[in-house]
Amino acid sequence: MDLPALRNEIEAVRGQGSGQKPTWPKSYTPRFNRILEAAKEEADIHGDPHVDTGHLFLGLLRERDGLPASILQKFHVDPEQARLAALAEIKH
Repeated sequence: MDLPALRNEIEAVRGQGSGQKPTWPKSYTPRFNRILEAAKEEADIHGDPHVDTGHLFLGLLRERDGLPASILQKFHVDPEQARLAALAEIKH
């Protein structure tokens, strides 16, 4: 995957960050809550005490619709292959 192209695509859709520490809302969207819960489940499944970026990515992959899925489709990324690659990284 061409990471600079992926970054450009995400920035084109969502905008570029300010570089400042984000301020978190007091409540999250239902989709974001599902992704966080899925990430926590992935960490638990693999016996990891903390949720890290790999677990978040696996949580995102569980969502078959929405922005992350559409961007992965645009870059012809097979979600199952991405899942296997993420699992291999988590095990290291």
